[in-house]
Amino acid sequence: MDISKQLDELRAMIDNLDETIVSFIARRQQMSQLIGRIKDTAQLAIYDEKRENALEDYHRQLSVKYAVDESMILEIFALIIQQSRAIQSK
Repeated sequence: MDISKQLDELRAMIDNLDETIVSFIARRQQMSQLIGRIKDTAQLAIYDEKRENALEDYHRQLSVKYAVDESMILEIFALIIQQSRAIQSK
């Protein structure tokens, strides 16, 4: 198999993974929306320090488990959580 074809196949696989990642982020945002409604009904604060600290610890564990750069994972999830808070505030 020539290099060009190998690259095309691998890039197609990455494209599929990217779509999966985005679809999971969309699902996570839907969950955040539901959580926001529950918090609003229960008059709970959007920011939950205990939960966010637990998530950070969990994400650190996942980075070790899958041998992925910890700082990258923490940055990615910091953005996701920031967006989740914004969604819950609506």
